[in-house]
Amino acid sequence: MSDMRRIGTLFTHFQMEVNRTSEESTVHVKDMISRDNFASLEIAIQNASSTEDSQIKSELKLSFYYLLKKLAKVI
Repeated sequence: MSDMRRIGTLFTHFQMEVNRTSEESTVHVKDMISRDNFASLEIAIQNASSTEDSQIKSELKLSFYYLLKKLAKVI
């Protein structure tokens, strides 16, 4: 359950970043592992793993790494 919530949180940050930088209207989860969207994914991870006072949660970043690796295997 917590893995799905983390992926969902990352996906919402990713979706906001892609909508801000491009004109695509629909974004899918499989777009997160696309090489074309790597810069947007990197910014989404930065935004999702930082606090309001701009401290980075390194454990959360590591968790995102393993979740994206698992997501790539499933997709």
